[in-house]
Amino acid sequence: MSNGMSYDLMRAGVYGNSGFYSGTRVVFGEGEVDRIARHLDFARRVLVVTGAESARRFGHLERLEAALAGLESVSVSANISPNPRLTEVEAAAAVGLEAGVDCVIGLGGGSAMDAAKGVAVALGNGGSVTDLFRSGTEAPEETLPVVCVPTTAGTGSETSKGAILSDEERGVKGGLRGEALLPRLALVDPELTYSVPMRVTLETGFDVLTHAIETWTSRRAGPIVELFSRHAIAAVHRWLPCLKSDLNDREARREMSYACLLMGFNLANSSTCLPHRMQYPVGAATDTSHPAGLAALYPAWCENTHAAAAPVFDYVGSVLGTADTAAAAVPKLMAAFLEDLGIRWTLKDLGIEGSQLEELAGAVSGNLEADPGPTQPEDLMRLYERSLDEPF
Repeated sequence: MSNGMSYDLMRAGVYGNSGFYSGTRVVFGEGEVDRIARHLDFARRVLVVTGAESARRFGHLERLEAALAGLESVSVSANISPNPRLTEVEAAAAVGLEAGVDCVIGLGGGSAMDAAKGVAVALGNGGSVTDLFRSGTEAPEETLPVVCVPTTAGTGSETSKGAILSDEERGVKGGLRGEALLPRLALVDPELTYSVPMRVTLETGFDVLTHAIETWTSRRAGPIVELFSRHAIAAVHRWLPCLKSDLNDREARREMSYACLLMGFNLANSSTCLPHRMQYPVGAATDTSHPAGLAALYPAWCENTHAAAAPVFDYVGSVLGTADTAAAAVPKLMAAFLEDLGIRWTLKDLGIEGSQLEELAGAVSGNLEADPGPTQPEDLMRLYERSLDEPF
């Protein structure tokens, strides 16, 4: 080991991706949202895509609109749900089409930012995104520029090239992906996270940890992904409990925003693993939050995978436990960490019954090859069963 990175693994060809790329310009710091216009030389008429409540309630939308006052026009579509629906994306795109916008700004958590990416695809490609989403085709180059302004620290959507959307008509939750979805600008102002309530703070913060573990565990990981993951794993362990004790801890807010940003880069260069693939059917069936589903699945997945990715889980164990904690202890340590945060759920807690597990396993889709552990249909069933109601 040297400088916190596994160069011996890199030389041995373990990494699936030794490169690293991001086409996103990042502006990070308190108060930067008030200066956003200076970074928008590519935009004249913008559409702000956001949720129906919190952006207005906490003054974020008003603050952003004031900062954009010098542009030719600013339109707003505030109709996005926590699990953004294709119908909501299409409705927002209709607003943008009528206004003739040349840029889409996503203001909010991952749902708003992902919806903004979907709207940008629609507006750049004839006004609709549903057929493209259903076909699994990558987002075309004609996609409008996207600007992401996160108000939570969790998803990393501000620097990733994916958008997770729900197709209500088909009962499917899945991803729209492609380099065209990389935001032109990520403006990360930790002040916008100050108002996030406790449960959302803790759940989204846990999402950062899952991105750190999975993108490093993934067969697509590279040395920079590992470096960023090590930072984020340690940061979440240190700073998220601080926010459980004091939501007004500004240093903790800033560090969580920074860790989240780094994980967006990781997501754009590596991949998540089974927990994310398995959460999507759970989210579609229960309309529960993405990180809540991950919390229910994570201890079982750690149990399933630690032997196949021992260097990663050895490090996770050393952070969650003690310096000499072995990878095999991570499932129990993860369950205990979630319990301490107050977000230790089971699938049954989220509304899943045993009779639904076979259907959930059959609905898991996407690339499972990035996960180094067992990923056969029987493995998915076993993981769902293990996560239903059994404590660790």
